[in-house]
Amino acid sequence: MEMEVYEQESLQSTTAIVRAELPFSNFYTPENSQFYAAQVYKPLDSKTEAFRVLEVLQGTGDDIIRCNIIEPFHLESSYEALSYRVGDPHKTGQVMVNGFPFNVFATLVAAIKRLRHPDKSRLLWTDQICINQSDVF
Repeated sequence: MEMEVYEQESLQSTTAIVRAELPFSNFYTPENSQFYAAQVYKPLDSKTEAFRVLEVLQGTGDDIIRCNIIEPFHLESSYEALSYRVGDPHKTGQVMVNGFPFNVFATLVAAIKRLRHPDKSRLLWTDQICINQSDVF
């Protein structure tokens, strides 16, 4: 698969945006190869209904967004699903996931900042982080 890399200025640093040559031409995703190399995601058991959720740790304003992936997660507990619009896919920001930097769309950063609590964690499901984007094809 051929890839084109575009340098774009993100909210906190310069990151690369990868455009993969896929059957559709409008798919962009922020570059996260170092995150995937750290093998943060654990395989999910396909025989269960388990999935991943994101524990967004407390924070306010421009505090760095810190999160932990909870996996496997089962439906006995409650969580909230976050739906957001990608917006300009070249505008990205960074969150810390399990202690590792993870590049996401700027609109997701803005949504998490608005939804996180100042004094306690919050469980969210968001596709860009909870789905292992490196193994969806």
